[in-house]
Amino acid sequence: MRILAVDDDPLILDILAVTLEQCGFRDVTYATCAESAIDLIHATSVPFDTFLLDIMLPGTSGIELCAQIRGLKSYRVAPIIMITSSTAHDIMAQAFGAGATDFVSKPFDGLELGSRINMAAMLSESLFREKLAQHEMLEFSSTTAISFAEPFLSLIPIRRCRRIETLISC
Repeated sequence: MRILAVDDDPLILDILAVTLEQCGFRDVTYATCAESAIDLIHATSVPFDTFLLDIMLPGTSGIELCAQIRGLKSYRVAPIIMITSSTAHDIMAQAFGAGATDFVSKPFDGLELGSRINMAAMLSESLFREKLAQHEMLEFSSTTAISFAEPFLSLIPIRRCRRIETLISC
């Protein structure tokens, strides 16, 4: 799983690195501001699977970054977990309004963070499978559809045609 973690505090990034490594997440990229994160997102050839965003970033906030990520077609359902030391409900409401999936409070517990990342990934995978199933169902239904351009009576055996023609003419 590819994770992009964004926090302006080097200590938090160090803690995240150790915590994520202990949880088994080894493909993690780190950024210290929203602008660097956007540059990394656009520069990568392999998309990120999950985002960890600090709400209080210098310049562009984590909430604004969340909205920008949601605006990118390939990240409309990617899990975005906000990291915050704030307990203000209005800030969290803004984050969820911008498209956040979940949040973790600082100081975070490693087990909780790993669990929330795994749950978010499971949700994302489930949404992906649902879209894939819908696409496959549309393909299947289009290949099995009966064309109404063909005359209806030509699909019915000859011996039954007279009875149907009589019913149609009534």
